[in-house]
Amino acid sequence: MAMFVPRDEDVILLDEKLFQVPVRSVALTTLGIKVFLAEITPENAKFFLERKFKNRGIKLPSLRKLIRTITLDRWEINGETIIFDDEGHLLDGQHRLKAVIESWKPIWSLIVYGINQERFKTMGQNSKRSAGDILAIAGERNGRNLAAALRWVWRYEHNLMLNEHPDVADDELADTIEQYPGLVESLSYGFRLQGLVAPGLVTALHYLCGQVDSSLANHFYWSLGTGANLDTDNPILTLRELFINANKKRTRLPDIYKAAVTIIAWNLLRKNPQATVKKLSWRRGNVRRAEFPKIT
Repeated sequence: MAMFVPRDEDVILLDEKLFQVPVRSVALTTLGIKVFLAEITPENAKFFLERKFKNRGIKLPSLRKLIRTITLDRWEINGETIIFDDEGHLLDGQHRLKAVIESWKPIWSLIVYGINQERFKTMGQNSKRSAGDILAIAGERNGRNLAAALRWVWRYEHNLMLNEHPDVADDELADTIEQYPGLVESLSYGFRLQGLVAPGLVTALHYLCGQVDSSLANHFYWSLGTGANLDTDNPILTLRELFINANKKRTRLPDIYKAAVTIIAWNLLRKNPQATVKKLSWRRGNVRRAEFPKIT
């Protein structure tokens, strides 16, 4: 399909007050396209899904996030659209419609009607705005690592550490920054272990441990990053050597494993400042979800 080129007689200039510069425009009706703001009820959603065009399968993590968003009344009219072809077949929006059905709550959404199959093929070429993007736009530095830390904190506080894809949407996650005013300060500790442990994970762990004992948290994660002034078999040094040796041997330790053994080392020192340990381990395969170590 050739790129759309409007006829001169179809072009109008938008009011310069809108964008402060002249913008050429064409009415969508010229292309047979219509746009509506419509209420989508569960009954509507069922009907639309029955008439959907061949589409991708349902992605459960995405669906669960949308259900959560609608259930918590966080749904917003944000410019995203549900798209139909010129015969009323659904082209894009099945996850939103399925979420309406599952939550049994209506939403208002923009609807685009009249997109033909050739145009539909070009959809999905843009990238989704992440929680890190949202935080960066809001003026937060290191938005990507801060978003990763927020996700770890959220998982820990909701007892979902073993769930790599929790149902929290990116915008909801970004909003939680207000609940953790000290998290930004923990970023500096997160970067100390860069190359050994993901900065976002260390940031989250420093923040969470700091809620229990801020002085020990500062010492623990500073020492873990530097390795300075630590006696043999000190839990912090044993933990640091575990991460360093894994890197040397190119042994991949999953982030959830690193989080667990870090908390185990922390708990040892919290219980006994003179504690020693030669080896740290956590056997995820033999524990139930509820047995992920808690910070004490």
